[in-house]
Amino acid sequence: MKIFRNLLISGALLAIGSTAHAVIINFQDISDRQAPPPADPLSYGESAWTTLSLNADFGINVDITGTYYGSAAWAYLDSNNAGLGVCQSLNAAGAGSVDTKNPGSGSNLCTNPADDNVDDLTESLVFTANETVTIDRIWFNNNHDGDRSLVGDTITINGVGYTFTAADISDIVTGSTSFLSGDTDFLFTFAPLVLNPTESLTVGYYSGTAQRDEQFYVSGIEIRAVPEPGTLALLGAGLLGLGLTRRRRRA
Repeated sequence: MKIFRNLLISGALLAIGSTAHAVIINFQDISDRQAPPPADPLSYGESAWTTLSLNADFGINVDITGTYYGSAAWAYLDSNNAGLGVCQSLNAAGAGSVDTKNPGSGSNLCTNPADDNVDDLTESLVFTANETVTIDRIWFNNNHDGDRSLVGDTITINGVGYTFTAADISDIVTGSTSFLSGDTDFLFTFAPLVLNPTESLTVGYYSGTAQRDEQFYVSGIEIRAVPEPGTLALLGAGLLGLGLTRRRRRA
């Protein structure tokens, strides 16, 4: 009986743990790392992606794409304390090397170096789930703009505006609530947001305000996979069967 009880407790803890595990993906970090794979698997370097898939390296089955006036653009990883933005066009070499981790090579780059952020009212980033996930937090920054601040700027999350204040300053790595030299991140916390397969999260600027010449990058995202109910039920049935088998053997 004690073994049976312990199995059920272990199964419950396993189920809880599987729903609670979150991954923080730091786009600033992977775009700044310069040791090419396989030496450093998370060294993406500055690069453009038709679709940036998080599945291979982070185990979260979410794809990220960029849009320009609603049309397809490249999701772009920009180095030097930037992160994830949008690129409208690539250099000549870039057309043949999209979707590769090729840091510091000079290929796979935007033709206009300034066109690597999410810019004013024309561009957006789209996160599309291929499994059920929960998005808990997204960090933003404006590090390549003149004021390095998003205070007073309005970000849209699936079309709903949110205006940043100084209280939203929170560094992705340390959790500091003070400005860091050259690296100021602004945190948006969801309540939380669940994306089912094929559902998307779109992030951009608020079209109802005149925020011309403003820009932002996504510094990082906290995301977790949510096991399907059938998976947890199957796990519970297996543990129950194992527990009953042990009881019969002891009898």
